[in-house]
This record gives sequence, structure tokens and C-alpha cells, in this order.
Amino acid sequence: MTAENLSKCLDISCGIPTDVRFLFIKEKIGKELKAHKFPLAVASDVFQRAFYGSMKKETTEEEDVKIVDASMEVFKTMVEFIYNKELNWNAFDLHFLSSLYYLGDKYNIANLKASVLNSIADHQRVNMENVLVVATLAEENVNLYPLYEQLYQMSVACLNIHFQGSYKEVVKFFSDPKSFEADPRIVAMLMQKLLVFKSVVSCSNCCKFPCIDGEEPTVENFTPGARVFRCLGKSKGFLPGARVRNTGGAAIVRLVNVKDNPATFVGSIQNGITVPCSFGVGYYFYNCK
Repeated sequence: MTAENLSKCLDISCGIPTDVRFLFIKEKIGKELKAHKFPLAVASDVFQRAFYGSMKKETTEEEDVKIVDASMEVFKTMVEFIYNKELNWNAFDLHFLSSLYYLGDKYNIANLKASVLNSIADHQRVNMENVLVVATLAEENVNLYPLYEQLYQMSVACLNIHFQGSYKEVVKFFSDPKSFEADPRIVAMLMQKLLVFKSVVSCSNCCKFPCIDGEEPTVENFTPGARVFRCLGKSKGFLPGARVRNTGGAAIVRLVNVKDNPATFVGSIQNGITVPCSFGVGYYFYNCK
């Protein structure tokens, strides 16, 4: 079965019987989602161990799995992603996407996490009405660093642009009791990140000022979710640190995270598929304009 047809398996009329049923304990009685173990196990080593581990007994009966840390809608979206179903990413708000990222991390689905970060970077907007909500959401995901950092950076960029880079005006804003009540810890973190935020009006892609369009990503300037383009071949005489322009047709990659090896990072291409990449080889450059 091709990947394009895999999504049809979620339809009960497909004729392929399901063999796992997910039960959502915190929701109304009758909330359940049926699926097939094999595609889930292919996408996630966590599912693979749960369904086919050495201690599992073979059975022809449908297995029940209780889900206590996710809503049915978010979990269903993860399953649909695994089944290669086309998703309307614009329909998901930041809370939904954060919950989806959590599941991607829990079940070790790297391309789902990359797709969530891409969606946040492409479609989500922070303004002065929701800036503290977004920062609070970042704190709630402190153990999911790429998501945590991206949400905080979006909040800091919003404050920085609104107050035109004036740290003093931001302090005044948060000191005014007429503004709104805010968690002092979150305000302190925003102020701390503002101090090291090197932008007056930062680029929405690389989050730097001045924009580093055409520069190579490094450990120091790495921005999760940013677009970079890949040159098909390293230019003769390329000098590290030089800027290269995308003249069209180059493959676009999204930055995901830096790997334990400081010379490498993870990028994502179309459909959130992750690819290993290397710093400083003259192949990847920020694509901001």
C-alpha cells in the first residue's frame, strides 16, 4: 500500500480490521479511537515496543490502550498525521499545537514535532493581547525545549517590536498595575530574554537584527523553525561567513534542533520529514527574503 492510500485505512469502509482501540479516560464515556498497530509502530519506536515488544503476547483480539494525558482530538490528529492524512494546520491554535508537539515528543515522532514548529512559525501570530498567554504556554512546556524556546522568542519579538527595542518602556509596561496581572516569574523570564534579544525590529524568520539572510546557520545563530535553503553544490572558492543568495529553485529546509554533536543539526523538508545536516560546509543558508 502506498503512503497516499494509507489515510484510507482510517475509514471503517476500507475493509481492513483495526487491532487497537484508544480509550480517553478524562473525556465522556464512549470516546474511543480505533487504529492499526503496524503503521503506528512503523512511525514510532514507542508504539513498536508497546505493541510488539518481547514481553507482548500475540492475540487476535483488539487491544485497548488507555490515554490519560491527551484529548481525543489532539491524539486523533497525531494518528491522522501518521496515516499521512492531509491536515489543515491553519485550524490549530497554539494550545492545540503545543499538545500535539507533546505527543510527538512522547512517542518519538520527529517529523511530527518538526511540522508543529513549522506551523507555529508560518501561521501563528503573537500580539500585545496574547503575548503573556503565549509566554505562559512556553513555561508550561519548559521540558520541551524547542517548543519552549520558540514560544518565548515569539513573545519577546512581539514586545521588542511593539516598544521599538526600548527595554525601559517594557519595564514601565510591566510595572504599571493598570496593565494586567501577570505571573512575576514569566515577566522576569521575558525581561531576561529581552536583554539578550539582539533585535530592534527583528526578522520574522531568523529572529535576528540585522537579518542574517544568506548566512550559514551556526550553533550561535540557530533559530528553530527558520527557513534555510540548500545549495545543490558547494561553490568553488566559498568562504565561511560569506552570504549566498537564493536565486530560485533551491530546496527549502526548516531548522529543527542542534544535535549532541556540535557539528550537526536536524532540518525538516516537505511534510516534516527530518534530515541530518552539517554546519559550516557551505550547503545551507538562511532564506529570509
